Amino acid sequence: MRRRRSGKLENVSPGRTLLRFLFLTAIGQEVSHTLAEADGFEEVRQRISRLDPRLDAFVHCQLCIATWVGFILAATYRTNVLAAVDGRRPSAARRVANVAGDAVLITLATRWWQEVLALLRREVQPKRLRAVAEPAERIEFDRPMLPGISIRRSSRP
Repeated sequence: MRRRRSGKLENVSPGRTLLRFLFLTAIGQEVSHTLAEADGFEEVRQRISRLDPRLDAFVHCQLCIATWVGFILAATYRTNVLAAVDGRRPSAARRVANVAGDAVLITLATRWWQEVLALLRREVQPKRLRAVAEPAERIEFDRPMLPGISIRRSSRP
């Protein structure tokens, strides 16, 4: 008797699964950063903050938002990073555990992206500030002149 395959993601290679996972973590980082810190969502964050002081801490916490974004991404895209490889159809409890595990992994990897980008910002920001703060040397000429053009005052009216 031949065993039936359980789903379309069963034949996905580990490399492709890892690539999907990395893309989802990068997406999770960007979405959580946008929701927690972007100016475009400031009014929404203020409205939510007025509802309850605990919500104020939540809407400004990038890791908190990244956790929920991780769960949404894991449930939507079902990366199955922790899926069993034995070929049997997982039980409902196992599928829920896989989604929860994937969500935690996506959240942790999103946090890793946040830390790497923060290190890069710390490295780039002082250099940018130094470049802006240092005055450029000013070139002064004895008298104004343009190449090929003679500027003379005429005595004629």
